[in-house]
Amino acid sequence: MAKIPKGSVSATALSKMVVCEQQAMLEARGIKPGRLTREQKQSLSLGDKEHARHHKMALKHHDARCFIATSVYGANSLQTKTLRQFRDQWLIPYPVGRLAVSMYYRLSPRVALFMDRHPTARMLGRHILNPIVRFAESLLWTR
Repeated sequence: MAKIPKGSVSATALSKMVVCEQQAMLEARGIKPGRLTREQKQSLSLGDKEHARHHKMALKHHDARCFIATSVYGANSLQTKTLRQFRDQWLIPYPVGRLAVSMYYRLSPRVALFMDRHPTARMLGRHILNPIVRFAESLLWTR
């Protein structure tokens, strides 16, 4: 096996970045899991559990980026696609929009799970989202 130049990252380490870039960075600095303190191991375990929870949620909703719209309209509906496009073109480019999106991602998984369990809540969500979708469409058509 070829020796990796100092300061470089191996292909194996790069592949691990897809799963957890923090772990790959620690290993690149020579910090191996066996050298972690008890607190670090506990944090790593909690991080792994959180990664697994988000992955499971993403699989359930087919699109981790639009939890509520996916629950209300479906992952590939025109309305969900419109809201994604609105997010990408009108929210993400601006700091306040990125903050709104970040807050949405923190809260929306729980709301979507609730809607999945309660059809009346999903119907109410549709009534709330419909005018938002129309507003997003009107802005997107002006660009």
